[in-house]
Amino acid sequence: MTKPKSSSVTFESLGNIYNKPGTGLANVLKKHEESSKRISNDTLHISKLVSLLKPHENQDEVFSFLVCNMEILKSNNKEEAELKYKDILAKINTSNIDSDSLNSMSELADKFYNAFNKAR
Repeated sequence: MTKPKSSSVTFESLGNIYNKPGTGLANVLKKHEESSKRISNDTLHISKLVSLLKPHENQDEVFSFLVCNMEILKSNNKEEAELKYKDILAKINTSNIDSDSLNSMSELADKFYNAFNKAR
C-alpha cells in the first residue's frame, strides 16, 4: 500500500497566498469591501431619488430639478457640466421646496456632477 502524500501547506505558505500582491486574498477582500461601500452609497442615492418622486405639492419643481441633474450627464465638456451644476445649486438656493428635498437635490447634483467628471 502506498502512503498518502502529506500536505505541504504551512502557515507561511498560507500567509503568502493571503498577502500576494494584486491577487492575494487580502486584496480580494479589500476590493469586495470597496464595492460594497459603492453599492451602499448608490443605493442611498436611489432611495433619495425615489422619495423625491413621490407626489407632493412641489412635484413639478422637483421634477424640473431632476431633469436638470440628468442634463449634467449630457454635457459635452467639463465647463458645460460645471455651468449646469452651478445653475442647479443657484436654483436650489432660491427654491421654496422643503429643506429635506433640497438637501437630497443638492446631494444628487453632487452625485451627477461627480459621475460626469469620473466618466471623462
